[in-house]
Amino acid sequence: MLFVASEGKSRLIDLETKAVQRTCATTHIERRGLTYCASLKTVIAHQARGCTSFFSPHTQQPVQRSFTMEPIMCSACTADGVFLIGGTAEGNIYVWNILTGQLYHLVRAHRRCVTEITISSDQSLLVTASEDSVCKTWSLVSLVARGSKTVAPCSFFHGHTLTVNTCSFMESGFMVVTGSADRTCRIFNALTGQQQLVITLDDAPTTVRPSPGDEMLLIGSAKGSLFFVDLYGNASEKNSQLVCKGVMKVL
Repeated sequence: MLFVASEGKSRLIDLETKAVQRTCATTHIERRGLTYCASLKTVIAHQARGCTSFFSPHTQQPVQRSFTMEPIMCSACTADGVFLIGGTAEGNIYVWNILTGQLYHLVRAHRRCVTEITISSDQSLLVTASEDSVCKTWSLVSLVARGSKTVAPCSFFHGHTLTVNTCSFMESGFMVVTGSADRTCRIFNALTGQQQLVITLDDAPTTVRPSPGDEMLLIGSAKGSLFFVDLYGNASEKNSQLVCKGVMKVL
């Protein structure tokens, strides 16, 4: 199932039949404002004015709707669909139990807007990216633990000089790839914050995702270019920096 968000109307599309299964009325949804919830089998859409709706392909109206104290700019859901972590324009992260609706933590995570949240494949770590140019690694166990204990990041990554637009865990291990307005993508170790690789682009990356097996990166840019970066093509040269140019223009 594919959820396509747009102003006024969003659509649930069946990828097998390519047919529009549901059309939903929505307000503005942020770039990172969609998350799939496995436990409820719904798409969580964070809309304007702090409205969060849960959409299902089986019902015309949202399964449920809730409101937050501040708009959610990005979010991620744990693999079991129990916990939702949302990042806000003020730099806060909220941690909810989706099944009960209980707010577990409100954490002052960054000085500026949280732009993206990513969770490691083993569900042990969570990384937040921000307009303050910093990425932070958090223990997911600490974030979802009940109680009033203060939650602090495990490590920091200060490799970028401008807004970090995007971040994503690699498929294996604890490596994270980021993309920034400084026109670089960087790979760092989430446990230590140590940088492993710098990729220089001719445009600011807005989205980056690794391929299955982590052999290649697919990078989307602010001007509509796609960059395909082979991470192992130059492995014998043992370079810690790559320079790439756009190879496809999206019209």
